[in-house]
Amino acid sequence: MKLFRPTAHFKSVFQITPEILKKFGIKAVILDADNTIRNVAQHKAIDGIDVWLQSVKQSGIKVILLSNNFSSNVRPFAKSIELDHVAMALKPMPFGVLRVLRRLGSKRKETAMIGDQVFTDIVASKFAGVKSFLVDPLEPETHWFWVWRRSIERKVIKSKKDKR
Repeated sequence: MKLFRPTAHFKSVFQITPEILKKFGIKAVILDADNTIRNVAQHKAIDGIDVWLQSVKQSGIKVILLSNNFSSNVRPFAKSIELDHVAMALKPMPFGVLRVLRRLGSKRKETAMIGDQVFTDIVASKFAGVKSFLVDPLEPETHWFWVWRRSIERKVIKSKKDKR
């Protein structure tokens, strides 16, 4: 199903350079937080994300954080990396992505969502009509629900690669 197929798949956000974004026609990036650019257990940004964000912004691309977490959790993190944010996104529903598009004044075809989860980040971007860049999660989850969900995501990703 195309709903689960990202526009592109990368090991990490660091592989998504401003040049790659521009090749896709991207002028705005919607960035997931947990397990994409923030270690979940430590609630801290990954090393080097400040440099990556600076290079993306300096190339003229807008960046905003989008999270399903509560604002009280997201706001301090967003402030620490100098990004605007939208919390309580309700991904995989498109509501948060659509709020971001309005806030940034971005066109769908010029916007990409970067995240680590197929069933939230990628599906939300598909529902909203923006490009989707899947990155591998920073760390494995240990709770049984997440272990189970990630195993299904791996199967979906593998089945999409096999069909290409």
